[in-house]
Amino acid sequence: MAFLKLVLRWLVAGTVVYGIYAFADYEGYIQHGVETTITAQQNWIVGETKECWSPVLDKEIAGKIGKEDGNVTSSINCDDGTLHKMKVNIYGRLNQPEHKLIYWRCTRKSDIYSAGFTCRETGAE
Repeated sequence: MAFLKLVLRWLVAGTVVYGIYAFADYEGYIQHGVETTITAQQNWIVGETKECWSPVLDKEIAGKIGKEDGNVTSSINCDDGTLHKMKVNIYGRLNQPEHKLIYWRCTRKSDIYSAGFTCRETGAE
Protein backbone atom coordinates (compact mmCIF):
# COMPACT_ATOMS: atom_id res chain seq x y z
CA MET A 1 0.00 0.00 0.00
CA ALA A 2 2.85 2.42 0.83
CA PHE A 3 4.49 1.64 -2.52
CA LEU A 4 1.24 2.39 -4.35
CA LYS A 5 0.95 5.77 -2.59
CA LEU A 6 4.54 6.60 -3.50
CA VAL A 7 3.94 5.73 -7.17
CA LEU A 8 0.74 7.79 -7.18
CA ARG A 9 2.55 10.80 -5.68
CA TRP A 10 5.30 10.56 -8.33
CA LEU A 11 2.68 10.28 -11.05
CA VAL A 12 0.86 13.39 -9.80
CA ALA A 13 4.14 15.31 -9.40
CA GLY A 14 5.22 14.33 -12.92
CA THR A 15 1.89 15.45 -14.35
CA VAL A 16 2.15 18.82 -12.58
CA VAL A 17 5.74 19.38 -13.76
CA TYR A 18 4.81 18.46 -17.34
CA GLY A 19 1.82 20.81 -17.18
CA ILE A 20 4.00 23.69 -16.01
CA TYR A 21 6.57 22.99 -18.75
CA ALA A 22 3.86 22.76 -21.45
CA PHE A 23 2.34 26.06 -20.31
CA ALA A 24 5.75 27.79 -20.22
CA ASP A 25 6.56 26.46 -23.71
CA TYR A 26 3.18 27.57 -25.08
CA GLU A 27 3.72 31.06 -23.66
CA GLY A 28 7.23 31.32 -25.16
CA TYR A 29 9.33 31.04 -21.99
CA ILE A 30 11.26 27.92 -23.08
CA GLN A 31 14.32 28.32 -25.31
CA HIS A 32 14.79 25.96 -28.25
CA GLY A 33 18.07 25.91 -30.18
CA VAL A 34 17.25 25.06 -33.80
CA GLU A 35 19.22 24.82 -37.03
CA THR A 36 17.44 26.99 -39.59
CA THR A 37 17.99 29.51 -42.33
CA ILE A 38 17.68 33.20 -41.54
CA THR A 39 18.01 36.22 -43.82
CA ALA A 40 20.53 38.77 -42.62
CA GLN A 41 22.02 41.78 -44.34
CA GLN A 42 25.70 42.45 -43.70
CA ASN A 43 24.85 45.70 -41.93
CA TRP A 44 22.80 43.94 -39.19
CA ILE A 45 24.89 44.97 -36.19
CA VAL A 46 25.36 43.04 -32.95
CA GLY A 47 22.56 43.83 -30.50
CA GLU A 48 20.23 45.15 -33.21
CA THR A 49 16.66 43.83 -33.24
CA LYS A 50 14.51 43.31 -36.33
CA GLU A 51 10.91 42.28 -36.93
CA CYS A 52 10.85 38.95 -38.77
CA TRP A 53 8.40 36.27 -39.93
CA SER A 54 8.37 32.60 -40.82
CA PRO A 55 5.95 30.42 -42.76
CA VAL A 56 4.20 27.53 -41.05
CA LEU A 57 4.76 24.30 -42.97
CA ASP A 58 1.69 22.31 -43.96
CA LYS A 59 1.67 18.54 -43.50
CA GLU A 60 2.68 17.76 -47.10
CA ILE A 61 5.70 20.08 -47.28
CA ALA A 62 6.80 19.25 -43.74
CA GLY A 63 6.77 15.53 -44.52
CA LYS A 64 8.90 16.04 -47.62
CA ILE A 65 11.68 17.72 -45.65
CA GLY A 66 11.45 15.57 -42.54
CA LYS A 67 9.73 18.09 -40.27
CA GLU A 68 6.53 17.89 -38.24
CA ASP A 69 3.21 19.31 -39.43
CA GLY A 70 3.07 22.98 -38.50
CA ASN A 71 6.83 23.46 -38.12
CA VAL A 72 7.66 27.18 -37.82
CA THR A 73 11.46 26.99 -38.02
CA SER A 74 12.17 26.01 -41.63
CA SER A 75 13.22 29.60 -42.40
CA ILE A 76 13.08 33.00 -40.73
CA ASN A 77 12.80 36.08 -42.95
CA CYS A 78 14.05 39.35 -41.48
CA ASP A 79 15.19 41.43 -44.44
CA ASP A 80 16.31 41.08 -48.06
CA GLY A 81 19.77 39.82 -47.08
CA THR A 82 21.24 36.48 -48.01
CA LEU A 83 20.15 33.23 -46.40
CA HIS A 84 22.42 31.92 -43.65
CA LYS A 85 22.02 28.39 -42.26
CA MET A 86 22.81 28.52 -38.56
CA LYS A 87 21.66 27.82 -35.03
CA VAL A 88 18.99 30.23 -33.79
CA ASN A 89 17.58 30.36 -30.27
CA ILE A 90 13.78 30.36 -30.51
CA TYR A 91 11.33 31.39 -27.79
CA GLY A 92 7.93 30.10 -28.91
CA ARG A 93 6.28 26.85 -29.95
CA LEU A 94 8.10 24.97 -32.69
CA ASN A 95 4.94 23.47 -34.24
CA GLN A 96 1.82 25.57 -34.80
CA PRO A 97 -0.34 23.88 -37.45
CA GLU A 98 -3.28 26.15 -36.59
CA HIS A 99 -1.45 29.18 -38.09
CA LYS A 100 -0.01 30.22 -41.48
CA LEU A 101 2.58 32.82 -40.41
CA ILE A 102 4.57 33.41 -37.24
CA TYR A 103 6.03 36.81 -36.33
CA TRP A 104 9.32 37.16 -34.46
CA ARG A 105 11.49 39.83 -32.92
CA CYS A 106 15.07 38.69 -33.62
CA THR A 107 18.29 40.03 -32.12
CA ARG A 108 21.78 39.45 -33.45
CA LYS A 109 24.08 38.10 -30.74
CA SER A 110 27.83 38.56 -30.34
CA ASP A 111 28.75 35.56 -28.19
CA ILE A 112 30.61 33.14 -30.44
CA TYR A 113 29.66 30.24 -28.15
CA SER A 114 25.90 30.69 -28.57
CA ALA A 115 23.49 30.94 -31.46
CA GLY A 116 24.00 33.89 -33.77
CA PHE A 117 20.42 35.10 -33.30
CA THR A 118 17.71 34.92 -30.67
CA CYS A 119 14.10 35.19 -31.87
CA ARG A 120 11.04 35.65 -29.66
CA GLU A 121 7.56 35.04 -31.02
CA THR A 122 5.43 38.18 -31.10
CA GLY A 123 2.32 36.96 -32.90
CA ALA A 124 0.73 34.67 -35.43
CA GLU A 125 -1.99 34.59 -38.07
